[in-house]
Amino acid sequence: AKDRKKAPNLVTADLAQELKPELPVDSVTSAGPYLNFFINKSLLAEVVLKKKQNLPKRKERVMVEHSNANTHKEAHIGHLRNMALGDALARIMRAAGFPTVNAYYINDTGAHVAKCLWALQAYHFDEAPGENKLQWLGSMYREGAQKAAADDEAKQAADSVLQRLEAGDKKLTSLWRKTRQWSLDDWHRIFEQLEMLPFDAQFYDSEVSKHVKSIVDEMHSKGVLKESDGALIADLEAERLNTAIIRKSDGTTPYLTKDLALAAEKFNEYDIERSVYVVGSEQELHFQQLFKLLEKNGFAQAKKCYHLSYGLVMLASGKMSSREGTAILFDDLYNDVFAQATKEVASRHEDWDKKKREQAAKAITLAAMKFPMVLQEPNKRIVFDVAKAVDFEGETGPYLQYTSARLSSILRKHGKKVSDNVDCAKLATAEEQALIKLMSRENDVVTEAAEKYRPATVARYALDVSQAANRYYHAHPILKAPAQEKKARLLLVLKARELLGRVVELLGLPVLEEM
Repeated sequence: AKDRKKAPNLVTADLAQELKPELPVDSVTSAGPYLNFFINKSLLAEVVLKKKQNLPKRKERVMVEHSNANTHKEAHIGHLRNMALGDALARIMRAAGFPTVNAYYINDTGAHVAKCLWALQAYHFDEAPGENKLQWLGSMYREGAQKAAADDEAKQAADSVLQRLEAGDKKLTSLWRKTRQWSLDDWHRIFEQLEMLPFDAQFYDSEVSKHVKSIVDEMHSKGVLKESDGALIADLEAERLNTAIIRKSDGTTPYLTKDLALAAEKFNEYDIERSVYVVGSEQELHFQQLFKLLEKNGFAQAKKCYHLSYGLVMLASGKMSSREGTAILFDDLYNDVFAQATKEVASRHEDWDKKKREQAAKAITLAAMKFPMVLQEPNKRIVFDVAKAVDFEGETGPYLQYTSARLSSILRKHGKKVSDNVDCAKLATAEEQALIKLMSRENDVVTEAAEKYRPATVARYALDVSQAANRYYHAHPILKAPAQEKKARLLLVLKARELLGRVVELLGLPVLEEM
């Protein structure tokens, strides 16, 4: 505008007349001080439907740590959000081309273990745990926690168990190992039940503790830590991160110190450059301190550590607590959702045999449980509603499955291989163009979700594609369209179904051919 000595809107009007568009640009128009370039619609359709572009491989190695559960405590709906978010993010990072280490951390030591074992020994030692051992152990923990909170003698008894465990008491250690394995077996059962990716690395609090001394000594020698009343602390007041206790005056170390040791192990043994922690929002200060201390200790990767913080999953009565017994247990939730999904499938498919109905109900259950956990932005809280989650309409996992199944049904009715030798100019309606335009964004969406660590970006995209596909096949005949339109529309249906299958799988949801 300055060079031409004209107002910006007059310059863009001139440029729109002067520029001679060449493919893939179809036309150029001015809009105030802006120029709009319009891509040739037929060429865009050709690229989207016939030339799928894979994302390039990335060099940065990433670790996604999630599903960080406690042994000796039940799995509840809050854990579901962690598992769904972490599993989806690991899938998305891999799809975006990043070499990704899928990892989990199990807290198998500490006060919660001591309270569980104390209550077990004191009140239930001769009881059989039953089939669901993790849930049984959780009830022991809850009883121990409640008694310890209400009575000083009970608290002292539970504290004594912790001290004896840390001192290596043989009988307690034997009981800990047995009950720990019960917990791990049930957690692995849940991971399989949710059809999560296999884990590449597993970390345990009981093992990480062995490496704490070396990282503390290293940080002390570098001047990162200083002594204060017999303890070792890190003064982070200048960074407005308070003072962090690294080693208490009695020689014990808090979780922050263990995370420092674990981070060093990740960097050194797994050669990672990015490290993502999927942990609840109540731990924000913890991770701010952790990343700052890693930086002060000289780890270059510290600047690429990220805390994927998420809000709580709420009951109507408020925050859940496994200590108070107000949590919705994972197995109870699964059974409730499965029962609802079974009813939905039975009402639609009386002709299906029991096995087929059960398989469909299981797939719908996973979609209903996991999708709300990844659709909501992680910083927001969730109130889970079983009836809404299982609904085949609306912004739900089963809605995505239903759309994919509906597209598959059209292709089954066609009964032949779909040709890609089509005239893409036939796909000219508003609904077709809207769907094609959305489909063209797939790689950008996956890349953005990976770079920002936001599975919700893919979840929202999956809904947008599903809604556009539904509008398309409701608005236009496909199998009864004229021959050339039919060929082009069938290819669009096929490619939309394939894309929807890819993004749904990125969220960890099963795809259904019939529903």
